[in-house]
Amino acid sequence: MYQDTITTNNMCLKGISLIEIMVSILFFSLISLCLAHTLSNSLYLTAQDGDIVNTTNLAKFYLDEISQNWKTQLSYDSPTIPGIEEVGITDGGEYEITDPVYTQNGRYNALVYTKDISNDDLGNVNIRRIRIKYFDYEDNELIDLYLDYARPGSYVVP
Repeated sequence: MYQDTITTNNMCLKGISLIEIMVSILFFSLISLCLAHTLSNSLYLTAQDGDIVNTTNLAKFYLDEISQNWKTQLSYDSPTIPGIEEVGITDGGEYEITDPVYTQNGRYNALVYTKDISNDDLGNVNIRRIRIKYFDYEDNELIDLYLDYARPGSYVVP
């Protein structure tokens, strides 16, 4: 005696229907789309965070170079800024850094701003602010840092 279906405990075992297969494919597709969107966003943010870390290190290196250049009153009073074509700076000036050392060979754009914060009675600058902004290739601002430099040998009471 042969049977067309296999019975177990008086129950027939039949195959999976086409609707069940389509519903399960739809369910797994939706889950996969959500995970793919989350993964692509996290990869984008990881790359952007890497740019921020790189530009922060470049800005720190740049500001350290300025600190080294302005160790004496003479160099502070007639200042030049690294990475710029030997231009003396002025109060309220804006300069683009062109040196590839500070822009990772043009990967980033950098602008430097100067501002005299405090002057003494003789007109000497006691505190000078250097502000540096880094941008990516799409001109999205990555960082905006500034540092105030005091004139060597002077004591300023705020």
